[in-house]
Amino acid sequence: MESSPIHTAEPLTGSPRDTRSGVTPRSVGIGLLMVVFVNFWILYSLYLIRASWLQVTHFPMGLFVPFMLLALFVNPALRALRRGWGLSRSEILVVAAMGLAGAMVPGFSLMTTLLGTISVPYYMATPENQWSAFFHLHMPDWIAPSNRGGTMRMLFEGLPSSDVSIPLGAWAGPLSWWMALVGALAFASMCLMVILRRQWVEYERLVYPLAQVAADMAGEGRDGSSFPGFMRTRAFKFGFAAATLVMTWNMMSHFAPGFPEIPLGIPSRWTTFFKGFPALHTTINFYTIGFAYLANLDVLFSIWFFHFMAMWEVFVFTRLGVGGISGGAAVSWQSIGALCTLVVWGLWTARKHLRQVLKGAIHPSADDAQEILSYRTAVSGAALSLIFIVAWFFNSGMGLLLSTVLVLLFFMTYLGIARVVAQSGLLYVSSPMFPQTAILRTVGPAAIPGRAMTALAFSFALRNDGRGLFMPALAHVAKIGDLIGGDRRRLGYAVALGLAGAVATSVGLTLYWGYTIGAYNFGSIALLRRTVPTFNWFAGMMSSPDPVKPEVFGYFGAGCAAMLALTFLRYRVPWWPLHPLGLAVTWSGMTVHSVLSVFLAWAVKGIVLKAGGVFLYRRSIPFFLGLMVGYALNVGVSFLLDITYFGGEGHGVHAY
Repeated sequence: MESSPIHTAEPLTGSPRDTRSGVTPRSVGIGLLMVVFVNFWILYSLYLIRASWLQVTHFPMGLFVPFMLLALFVNPALRALRRGWGLSRSEILVVAAMGLAGAMVPGFSLMTTLLGTISVPYYMATPENQWSAFFHLHMPDWIAPSNRGGTMRMLFEGLPSSDVSIPLGAWAGPLSWWMALVGALAFASMCLMVILRRQWVEYERLVYPLAQVAADMAGEGRDGSSFPGFMRTRAFKFGFAAATLVMTWNMMSHFAPGFPEIPLGIPSRWTTFFKGFPALHTTINFYTIGFAYLANLDVLFSIWFFHFMAMWEVFVFTRLGVGGISGGAAVSWQSIGALCTLVVWGLWTARKHLRQVLKGAIHPSADDAQEILSYRTAVSGAALSLIFIVAWFFNSGMGLLLSTVLVLLFFMTYLGIARVVAQSGLLYVSSPMFPQTAILRTVGPAAIPGRAMTALAFSFALRNDGRGLFMPALAHVAKIGDLIGGDRRRLGYAVALGLAGAVATSVGLTLYWGYTIGAYNFGSIALLRRTVPTFNWFAGMMSSPDPVKPEVFGYFGAGCAAMLALTFLRYRVPWWPLHPLGLAVTWSGMTVHSVLSVFLAWAVKGIVLKAGGVFLYRRSIPFFLGLMVGYALNVGVSFLLDITYFGGEGHGVHAY
């Protein structure tokens, strides 16, 4: 069992639900406007201003800033002017739910990578990379728009004149198929999170720090004040001031290059303790620290402890030349084994609840009244969506077995990351390995036909940097559904509307800006960053297939065994300090960027609990909320400075 954290003036856990209806026309309308703005801002910053990456966390900064302004400043001001003008707590949470789902669409979260994946195969093909020989013969007509008439050339180089219109017809067929797949993935994720909500929220009592922060910001003061109570505490003001002073100091370098900066944000800083030892990411992130402080102490300890153990393992393997594969690859295989075991064990633990859900789907009752979907809809929707997704990949060129295994691995990692985020509040966490990579390393490229290899390459359009696609966000949507008043079923429709608005905005802006200014001019070469290396990698494997290394099975099994052992100790030995969750994200590509911030959150929280117990912990939480608010507000200020003074030469103050 996971104990709920002791919280602030408007606690999430244990607080009475807002009985007023949350899904109202104005909350849905504001939520849709929020989604459109978030998608516009994220893409504008990434493509045109070349400023901060606002979409790389599980509570994206591109959402946190406008949501914070709405909840902490605009809405209290409206309440102060006239009580009925302000949104209720439930209404603000509906805006948060729509925003969390919609913010998973823009940038490298999904659409930038997806549109890049389907736009480069014909245009970027050259005699040197041999894409034509490896991929073009195996590509279905509907999977990517052709370069006939120079449609893709114009996307990257811009329209030749104002008289030429954007060739939307070339995109209609491929986008329809891909959007059907994205919709099925999102709906299946929502259904699974509805099925598991009661198990995670009521039986296992996961913490959901992301939803906690949103709920705290949505609340009112206990004395009837329009502003949340934590904003009037000294701790909040000190936290806000600390973040503002540091961020303001660092922004001086915008105007005076070479001005000494405090190690916060980007560029990332890495420290190597001695030769051959893996580098430690030593950049401190106030945003990460603030959310991590709300997680359970043993979870925080396990995350940084297992990461440091993994660093030693990599060092020993590399130094001694043992293991058969690189030290980093060995640890990744152990981590993915642990993550899969975490998911399987979680489903086994939930077997009684899952039986009740299945019974409720067959014989509907009032047991699902608190859910945003009925159990019948959730079960049948998940089953039909999964069948459609498998059929989609089968139609793209994979065999039935490969399609089924890929979808199984997709949702295995999605569930694992969703649970980790709900339990730890880690903003930067991803799967230790992509499902496609796991398949290629265990089966071998030589055993997979060219058509299936081509389809696998296109499936990387959904890579999402391994962050679980929609599922972590929809896990929090299901939790938020438990907090709002009125008919919760309408929340599902509101979130679906938000996702549709996000997709339309991201696709529309990317194509419009691409054809008008040329995607080659996008910051970070956005459409090419995740895509060209993927196709080159697959072309290399198709020309010179790597052999299967049996050692990977051993490391995967070791990760499974270690997770089972830790889980047993966790349940049977009350004093055991290590939480199994830490092992599952030991070596993921994003966890390595946040381990020092997690360590600091753990150290400070441990000292606070030792020194003053629960009382001091309660009083300290507003300080960390202040850190987050001050940090986020200054990310917004930096962006305004970029568009005011620096044009398209922005300054990235936030990423990892």
